[in-house]
Amino acid sequence: MEENDNILKKKEVIANLNIELSKNLPQNERILQIEYYENMQLLSESMAEYGFEEDICTVTRERINDKGESEVTYELYDSNNNNIGKVVKGKVHFNREYLESIKEICKDNSSLYDELVELDGKIDYKELLEKNKDKSLVMTEKEIDEYIRDERTKEQQREENSENREINEEEQEKQKEENQEEKEQLEKEQEPEGKGNKSSLTERIAEEKGIPSHSVVFVKENSSLYKDHPELERNMYFYRDKDGVVKAEYIDKNGKPQPSKYINDSKTLSRQVVSIGKDGSEVEREVPYQFMTSSIGQKGAIKEVGFSVNINMGYLEIEEARLGTNGKWTSHEVEMQGRDYNSSEVREQTELIHGSKNPNRISNAYERVEDTGFEENGIQLDELSLRRNVEKFIDEGYQRPEAIDIVNYMIGEEALTEEQAKERVNDEIKQRGQEDRQNESQQQESSREDDEEEQRTMGGDAWDRLMNRR
Repeated sequence: MEENDNILKKKEVIANLNIELSKNLPQNERILQIEYYENMQLLSESMAEYGFEEDICTVTRERINDKGESEVTYELYDSNNNNIGKVVKGKVHFNREYLESIKEICKDNSSLYDELVELDGKIDYKELLEKNKDKSLVMTEKEIDEYIRDERTKEQQREENSENREINEEEQEKQKEENQEEKEQLEKEQEPEGKGNKSSLTERIAEEKGIPSHSVVFVKENSSLYKDHPELERNMYFYRDKDGVVKAEYIDKNGKPQPSKYINDSKTLSRQVVSIGKDGSEVEREVPYQFMTSSIGQKGAIKEVGFSVNINMGYLEIEEARLGTNGKWTSHEVEMQGRDYNSSEVREQTELIHGSKNPNRISNAYERVEDTGFEENGIQLDELSLRRNVEKFIDEGYQRPEAIDIVNYMIGEEALTEEQAKERVNDEIKQRGQEDRQNESQQQESSREDDEEEQRTMGGDAWDRLMNRR
C-alpha cells in the first residue's frame, strides 16, 4: 500500500509540473515525457550529508524550429517545480539561483560549494540517469494527459457529490422528480407509438418534417461534443430539411423540438478543413459540402467553433470544426447514435476535458507531412506526431538523434520517402564511424608523441647526447 501511495505521489508531482509548464508552453513546443527520480544524488557523496539527495524531475521537450525540424532539449526541476538546470552537449549545467541556494545551505563549509561549482557542466546526464534509474518513474505525454483527465474527472465527481450533499432533501426530491419526468417523456417519445407502428423518435421527426429518416441524426448522450461544450443543449440532433439546409435542434423537457441557441443553419461556405474523421486512419484536406457557424465562444487556442456538413450516400455526416490561431481549420466527427465512437487516438487529440487542445498542431503538422513520403499510403493521425515517428525508428534500433534526422528528411524540403531517409541516415552513421576511427587513431598518435615528449627531460637529453658521442 505504501509503495502505491509513493507512486501516486510521484504521478501527482509530474502532473502538477506538466500543468505549470504548459501555461507558458509555446505553440511549437511539446513535453514528450517527465521522469521523477526519488532522492537523486546530483552531486558527490561527500555532499549527501548536506541534503543534496533530493527528488528531481527531468523534462524532455520537443521544439519545432522555423525549418520544421525537431529539436529535443532536457531540463531538471526540483519537487517544487523550480528549474534547477539544463543539459548542454550531454552535460548538466546548474542555474545560478540553484548554485546560490546551495551556497547558502553549506555556508559553514565553503569547500563543498567550491566542489559543486567545479562539478557544474561536468556531470554526464545519461550516466546520472542510469545511476538513479532504480528510483525513477517515467510518464509519457499520453500517460500524463490521461492521468490529469482522470484526476479532474474524479475531482468533478467529488464536487458534484459535495454539492448534492448540500442540497436539502426537499430540493433533492424535486430535482429527482423532474429528472424522472424528463427521462420518462424522452423514453416515451423514443418507444413505438403502437403495436403496429415502428416509428422511433428519429422517424417521427423525419415524418413531421417530410424528410427521409436518414436525414436526421441524434448526438450520442455521452458524446465528446457535450463534454467539450457543456453549454450546448442536451438531446440534440441535426437534420437536413427539404431545401437542403442542415439545422440543429434539441428535444426539451416537455418532449418538444426546439432550435439550438448556439448552432446556426448551414450555408455553402468555401472553407478548407483538415479532417481527421472518427479514427484518424485517413487525414485529409477537404472543402465541406456546407458549413454551420456557431456562437460557441473562444476556448484557449480555439478561436472559433463551427460544424462541417457532408453527405455520404445520402446520409448526414457532421464534424466539429475548430479554427486555430494560425487561421486554419481542423475537424473531427461528432459522435452520433447508431454509429461508432471516435477512436481513443482522436479523443486524445481533441477532447478539452483535460486541458485546451491547440488545433494549430494538427493543421501545421499536416502541412509538414503533406506531399512527403508519409502521404504514399494516405496520411494517418499518428503520423502527424513527430514523437510517435521518432519512437518508431528508435524501436527499430536507431538512436534518438538519428531517428529525428530520419523524420526531418521526410518532412523537409527534399521530402524523402522513409526508405530514402533511412538510407541517408545510414550513410551518415557510416561516415561518422569512419571519422571517429580516424580521430581515435590521431588521438592515440598524439598521445604517444606526448609521452615521448614527457620523457625528454633535461637529464634524459643529456644522457642521449652522451651516448651519441660514444
